[in-house]
Amino acid sequence: MRNAEILSLDFYDAVISNNSNAVRKFLSEERKLPTTTITGMLMIAVENKLVESIKAILEYNNYSSDKITDKHLNVILCLAAKENILKDIVITYH
Repeated sequence: MRNAEILSLDFYDAVISNNSNAVRKFLSEERKLPTTTITGMLMIAVENKLVESIKAILEYNNYSSDKITDKHLNVILCLAAKENILKDIVITYH
């Protein structure tokens, strides 16, 4: 359990640093992060307007077999629209 907590904290540090390469590294590691953790980190990235981290997480979600649920993704993207950062992450949301 301790290793999972440390991994989550390290992932949080990568997201907060807005370093897309570091975020991609964590998401590509064999030690899988739970989808709930990834969803929460995407929410944190949107709230803090961390565009590079948002892009890296959304890119991962495109090819991941364990995707962020549509329900959660819709809510997060609505928040991104409210924060006026959709244009920065180069996506459109309907």
